[in-house]
Amino acid sequence: SFPNPPPPQHDLDTISCPCRSGLTYKECCRPLHSLERECTSKVDVLRSRYSAFSYRLIEYVMRSTHPTCRDYREDKVAWAKDLNKGGMFDSFEFVDLTIIDDDDENNEGGEDEDG
Repeated sequence: SFPNPPPPQHDLDTISCPCRSGLTYKECCRPLHSLERECTSKVDVLRSRYSAFSYRLIEYVMRSTHPTCRDYREDKVAWAKDLNKGGMFDSFEFVDLTIIDDDDENNEGGEDEDG
């Protein structure tokens, strides 16, 4: 269900990642959330943001929002307060993430085929 608190440190080896990759949170999205690893594909971005919303990782949600996105805000303090107190995390129920077409293997540059 959504949202959940982040798992306790001792559970990281066993708890499934919220993005449903089939890996543990420690193997999958945690390295992205803790900046130990960068997203290298669109799927990484989708999975890591889904898990960040699931675990209420406000800093990661903000850090991974592109400046051209309509949700992006320069005032990070106000943005964080709105995400947390404005009900952002409580107004949705995310129950699954399904990747329909993973074209990253064919498109390593991360841009659409049209440029």
